[in-house]
Amino acid sequence: MLMQRRSIFGQLRDTLANDWIVKARPSQLAPPGDWSIWLLLAGRGFGKTRAGIGWVRSLYLAGCGRIALIAPTAADARDRSS
Repeated sequence: MLMQRRSIFGQLRDTLANDWIVKARPSQLAPPGDWSIWLLLAGRGFGKTRAGIGWVRSLYLAGCGRIALIAPTAADARDRSS
């Protein structure tokens, strides 16, 4: 029983540690509403890439059917997504 509790709490800790909504600043979260496009216009070091990844992940987890990665070339998309 104690081992199960540790396992459950460990999973919860790991989930919260990796959850963007918990880590993000309020300005890095998508605005309320049902948006299909979100423009995040900010300066260097704001966390635009991480905010975008967190938003796309939340769409995926919510069951969004299609998500597009757009880049000038396929190589740019491949090289920058890793």
